[in-house]
Amino acid sequence: MTNGSGFGMALRGYAVDEVDALVERAEEALATRDTVLRWNVRDALRTANFNTSLRGYNRRQVAMFLEALARELEGPAN
Repeated sequence: MTNGSGFGMALRGYAVDEVDALVERAEEALATRDTVLRWNVRDALRTANFNTSLRGYNRRQVAMFLEALARELEGPAN
């Protein structure tokens, strides 16, 4: 089962609202040329700690997606 973000749902997964908020921050950072903001969000992606929810996002999928976003934020702004 997937949702609007594309993550599968899992028992004892990551809290949906917390993940969605961080992904939204990352998408906003990707749309800017502000290097400091991009690096700050990149660091937040790599150090994120989410609460666990009875029905939440699949942890592995989230971790892989956040790392891909972090790598994208390391590159030059488009």
